[in-house]
Amino acid sequence: MKNKTIERDIYQEFTDKIIEAIEDGKTEHWVMPWHKAKNLEIPVNILSGKAYRGINILSLWIASLNNQFTSNVWGTFNQWALLKENILNTVKNQHK
Repeated sequence: MKNKTIERDIYQEFTDKIIEAIEDGKTEHWVMPWHKAKNLEIPVNILSGKAYRGINILSLWIASLNNQFTSNVWGTFNQWALLKENILNTVKNQHK
């Protein structure tokens, strides 16, 4: 059986998430949730300490808001495991 690759349009996925966030605003004077959040800092990588850039910043902010995360530190499963940190089984890949 040949491996099927699924082509993703990350920009469309991100646009869909922004539209969803806007549509979830139930007030007349909607304010982007990332403007209201007090704990949104530029996301950084757990191993390198480098700040994420570009669309990754907004994508991680949305994931942070959706999951009520309080930290701006992000990493892959393997990066956290390398540091012997506990990983929640309830948090799955943020991409749908």
